[in-house]
Amino acid sequence: ISKNSSSNISNLYSKISNRQGTQFSSAVYSFTRWSFFPIVIAIFLATSFTSQWQNIDQSMMTTNTWKNQLNAEKWIIKNVPKSDSIIVDDYFWTDLVLNGYPMNHVVWFWVFGTDPMVNARFPNGFKSVNYLVSTVDTRTGISQHQSGISKPFRIYNYETKKIIQFGSGKSRITIRKVIK
Repeated sequence: ISKNSSSNISNLYSKISNRQGTQFSSAVYSFTRWSFFPIVIAIFLATSFTSQWQNIDQSMMTTNTWKNQLNAEKWIIKNVPKSDSIIVDDYFWTDLVLNGYPMNHVVWFWVFGTDPMVNARFPNGFKSVNYLVSTVDTRTGISQHQSGISKPFRIYNYETKKIIQFGSGKSRITIRKVIK
């Protein structure tokens, strides 16, 4: 090997190693630059969901929301005839049916006005119903769905009479009689 070829090999090796080092450091820089964004997003999402979860958990641990429902159910069972029809949320539906109310008289509020089979049982629509139970779920349904599903609940203040209320604030439960 001549002196020149030895020098050429070392120059070539030097160029390759410098080039690889540049690519490697560029790749590391590129990786850290682009991986930083998802990490920041993940931290942001984790803290925002944790905050919401913490508020909900604190509320559930410090208030007795079931007390209102249990008292309302007891009142309904004692005061509303099983032959009367009543619009309720899914929690009340299950409990009232288990307490002997006929399934065709207890109507889950989401299907009222939208299910053809339910509509057939109530030919005069809302005026065919005797009672309405206003809960946080039914009120949330009103704000989320301003179409046919919630029509009975958008007008319940005008076409019903408040009979009794259990609790206050968001967890209140109001039993209303439909004005015929």
